[in-house]
Amino acid sequence: MKFVVDSFGCRSNQAEIQEWIIELEKLGYELTTSPAQAAFGILNTCSVTEKAEKDVRRFVSKAYHNTRIKWLIAGCTVSQDKTALSHKYKNYFFFDNQEKKRLVQAVCEIFPIDSRLIFHSSFRSRVFLKIQDGCNFRCAFCIVPSLRGKAQSLSKKDITAKIRHYAALGYREVVLTGINLSSYGYDVFPRETLL
Repeated sequence: MKFVVDSFGCRSNQAEIQEWIIELEKLGYELTTSPAQAAFGILNTCSVTEKAEKDVRRFVSKAYHNTRIKWLIAGCTVSQDKTALSHKYKNYFFFDNQEKKRLVQAVCEIFPIDSRLIFHSSFRSRVFLKIQDGCNFRCAFCIVPSLRGKAQSLSKKDITAKIRHYAALGYREVVLTGINLSSYGYDVFPRETLL
């Protein structure tokens, strides 16, 4: 079963999209760039700027009126306005930033397949790995803490395991990313650093 993806926003969103694609491909789903060939779509959204939010809403509206596929929509825009989006786009599935951890599981439930495909990744040599999410700073101009929650760091053990996993899949470069990497480890006791 084929699917299409799109993403707005930061590298953390790109890292999440890549992780979902890799997991879905391992399960036998096939990534395509053509919505006409896809059975469903996945969109990761951004609301950090007014322009980003307008772009997301324009994309969702256009997809709703111009494609036959159902979309699973996740991210900051959903966290900010899930109720209104759910009422407006009744055939779509919405996951706020807390719920998107179960997006791959939801795909398997909504669009089940029985596949024994051999895994090959759509990505060539580089993969993004999100090691930190959220932010504890409350800057007057920024809505990230209210959308992404408090800072949360992936443990060194988990980072190492994911890097080894990606290396085993053939990736030669892992780009560490996060919402506020300078806050990495502040939420872990005893405090961890990447150095």
